Amino acid sequence: MGQISTLDWVDDFPSIANLVRIDHHDYHLIAFSIAEGHSGQIQVSEVLPGLKMSLVEEALVRSQTADDGAITRWLMQTLG
Repeated sequence: MGQISTLDWVDDFPSIANLVRIDHHDYHLIAFSIAEGHSGQIQVSEVLPGLKMSLVEEALVRSQTADDGAITRWLMQTLG
């Protein structure tokens, strides 16, 4: 199994906590939200509205073969 990173934070909304786990071996990202007594995996960011977790995964994959400038240009084009 690859290295696992856990990034967690509580954003500007005190009722929402987000947890992101990244497996560095296959770059699989799992994002969770905990809010108002319920929790679950999310596919779209609640902190950055509209940001799909699949896009973040794709950026991680691209980061292994492309330089930062290429990834930035791809993100800018993708996000329009």
